[in-house]
Amino acid sequence: MVDEPARRAEGRGNISDSGRGDSLTMHHGQGGGHDRLATSLRGHSGHGWTLIAIAHLSNNSLRLGRSSQSGASSRLPRSEEAAEGSTRKRTPMIRTTPFHPRLAELSQTGLWGHWAGYLSAVRYDYSAKYEYFGVRNAAAFFDASPLYKYWIRGRDAERYLGGVMARDIRTCRPGRAQYTVWCDDAGYVLEDGVVFRHAADEFLLTAAEPNLSYLRSLIGSLQVEITDASEDYGIL
Repeated sequence: MVDEPARRAEGRGNISDSGRGDSLTMHHGQGGGHDRLATSLRGHSGHGWTLIAIAHLSNNSLRLGRSSQSGASSRLPRSEEAAEGSTRKRTPMIRTTPFHPRLAELSQTGLWGHWAGYLSAVRYDYSAKYEYFGVRNAAAFFDASPLYKYWIRGRDAERYLGGVMARDIRTCRPGRAQYTVWCDDAGYVLEDGVVFRHAADEFLLTAAEPNLSYLRSLIGSLQVEITDASEDYGIL
């Protein structure tokens, strides 16, 4: 694990080079899949890649570390979230990701920070150098579950993403993913993320900050539906 700012990790820490140069492999598990995918975060060597794993939170048993009692969220109010009527549920002050129990077992330091209202590891090993060379010479898992996630569906979904994203989505086949950015009309980069293509007209996009209102404002007359799935998936 690498001790880096969450902002750098949010768009990049959960992607891997598939060896083909233009797209990434996605692994999608359901039910208890997150437990299997997070079995070990050490000991992988010789490949130099980072595995992508998405666990669908299909039932309450996967929402580890969360209370059934209602309470105020630890996320600070954001004008965009208020404007878009965010679908995120009211949750306890301290939230944990589906992978937190396994990550906590592997942490020697017990150091945790906050990332978008979730506990996020600051460092797992006492030696930052050990973690650095572990990533450089072997492989690493990074818990990117706090990322915002949006489903983009509809007959014109590919056309829509082709006009919004800087990377050509037509080169991304179903079951693959791409790292990409989106810009304003002047070419200024607004955000980066990973777009997963599940089907010809179904995509899942990750983002570091709330983008639902902005993405919806670009739909126009296209046959596209964008929904917030941020609370439905955990990502490695």
